[in-house]
Amino acid sequence: MESRRSQPSSQSKTEEAATATTRRPEQQLQDSPFMHPPALSDDDGPDAVDHPPSTFSEAIDRVGLGPFQKRLVIICGLGWAVDSMEVLVLAFALEAIATSFELSSVGKGLVGSASFFGMLVGAGFWSIYADKRGRRTAFVSSLACAFVGGVFSAFSSSFHLLCLCRVLVGFGVGGNLPVATALVTEFVPTNDRSNVLCTTAGTFWGIGMISASLLGLILANVLGAGKEEAMWRWFLGVAALPSAIVAVAYQLLPESPRFLQVMGRHDEAIQVLEHVARMNGKLDVLGLDFSGQSVGEGDNLRLRIAGSSDLDSGGIGDASAHGQEAENAEAGDVRELFHTPILRRITLSLWVVWFTVNISNFGVTFLLPRYYDKISGGQADFVYILSACVGVTCIPGAFAAMWLCSEHRLGRVGALKWSSYATAAAVILLATTLRVNALFGLASILVLFITAVPATVKYVMTPELYSTKYRAVGLGSSSVATRLGGLLAPVLAEVLYDGWGPVAPLLVFGPIMIITGIAAGMIPVETAGRQLDDDSWDRAAKTTFSCQNIELSTTPTGV
Repeated sequence: MESRRSQPSSQSKTEEAATATTRRPEQQLQDSPFMHPPALSDDDGPDAVDHPPSTFSEAIDRVGLGPFQKRLVIICGLGWAVDSMEVLVLAFALEAIATSFELSSVGKGLVGSASFFGMLVGAGFWSIYADKRGRRTAFVSSLACAFVGGVFSAFSSSFHLLCLCRVLVGFGVGGNLPVATALVTEFVPTNDRSNVLCTTAGTFWGIGMISASLLGLILANVLGAGKEEAMWRWFLGVAALPSAIVAVAYQLLPESPRFLQVMGRHDEAIQVLEHVARMNGKLDVLGLDFSGQSVGEGDNLRLRIAGSSDLDSGGIGDASAHGQEAENAEAGDVRELFHTPILRRITLSLWVVWFTVNISNFGVTFLLPRYYDKISGGQADFVYILSACVGVTCIPGAFAAMWLCSEHRLGRVGALKWSSYATAAAVILLATTLRVNALFGLASILVLFITAVPATVKYVMTPELYSTKYRAVGLGSSSVATRLGGLLAPVLAEVLYDGWGPVAPLLVFGPIMIITGIAAGMIPVETAGRQLDDDSWDRAAKTTFSCQNIELSTTPTGV
């Protein structure tokens, strides 16, 4: 270090950069001023450390939960609520839309299919965009699309224009969930990840359902009967406002530091990490000197990618521009999800899980208003009250998922597998209570509570199974499978109900969850208690990981 400082002042910045490039990554990491923090004093507190973290997972673990994560959960959780609200609002408004435009049953189906088609496309597009351009831009842009489409839907003058607007809404909403999930995952400490994700996914999804139900109840009573056109226009317009509010609120949050690090934007990543630590009051626990002038001058901290065998294996410490460009090009590439046998098995198993959970869950939920309408004798407000009750059950279901998927209990794989089997049994038993109205009502609430567990656990497990470069696209591809299930569920439910009676759909949607349990059991990696891997397993020279309590070592081929 002294020899470098004693160089003549005439040496150009270009020569300095060339010298830095030729140094090995280990030397760059050692020479960084962040690796030599100031000595700790007695006033630094008991949590202070005298060495910096070597990975972002370790850094986030040290910072812990605090005011920043609370703000993150509220804003991203509202994104979940937006998704839930938009799906349910259209279901509520569909009959009024059909009356306004004199639609047949096929026309009504096209309006619903337009939204799900947009979700299908949006889930894939925004997840790839998030892995290439950033979580923040994708999150805000997807919500903006949903807002614009929702407002235009309220002013649609024709059926075809309405369908086009609903495609735009679905396109925005479809990208919201995978991006929001990736954001929460990458900012939360390892030991708190399942608790935070379960709380966010289940609680805010329920809040969205409750909000949509209350909005429908208010509009139905304020506008009164005989105003179907005003009803659906107000419904769709007001439901679009939360998208804009959440998009604006996200300006309070930064880009994911994991994404910035993987993209080679090291200075920005360190600045975000400093912001999070400072906001949580944990700046001292990182052991980093943020007061220096090195940030922004090219000699900053190079945190290793967790999972790499060393810095030469393609980690962030590699100063090769060509290597960094290769890393950036791979980010968001769906093909990387199938690069090794392990990744192929994980990806295909997750797709089956997401598809079957949603087609079963949405199929049962779609028919419940029809069942309850028959029980209640067609009372006007009953559907809204019922839907609010359904939303309430999501909240305790999320806490049950949080308790079950802990590493000290069933873990992610076990919780997903056994809750899927329990859901299958509960739905089949529900079919036996159809002749007893009160018993059916209670049993349906229990079914929705149990169903919330696998629906929540899959959101916890999926982002943990993929590295930062492919996390959003991994979530997005799974979300595509979910939206496909959403497309098929209403059609299948109606065909079964009208063709074979009210018992038939339950006897089909229940056993589908057995397939979910089998697919969950085929996922080879238990992620409970593990730090997020920032380097894809097939990029490390040799990766060793725990596979359901068996130590496995895999050496990639063709790299």
